Amino acid sequence: MSELSTKEKLLKTGREEFLANGYKDASLREIGKKAGFTLGAFYGYYPSKEALFEAIVGDAAQRLYDAFAQSLAHFEALPDGEQARELDNASDDGIHRMIDIIYE
Repeated sequence: MSELSTKEKLLKTGREEFLANGYKDASLREIGKKAGFTLGAFYGYYPSKEALFEAIVGDAAQRLYDAFAQSLAHFEALPDGEQARELDNASDDGIHRMIDIIYE
């Protein structure tokens, strides 16, 4: 098994820190310490806590947004009479797809 790169360690440790403490209380010092790097090394890869968070959740957030937009566009394209009949199905399908993305 290969050793994690600095960036991969920061992402892994950052993910753990955000999950444990939430965004507001996540500590960059703790992330660096647990990853085995100085705060200066952290800033060499990410200019801020927000940038690290974006690197961790950005792709999933974009996929979630895209799934929602696709569900909405599909529903809006239905004729008015069909929208009322399909509301429950469209809502259920969209929610299940978004939950799958969140769990990933």
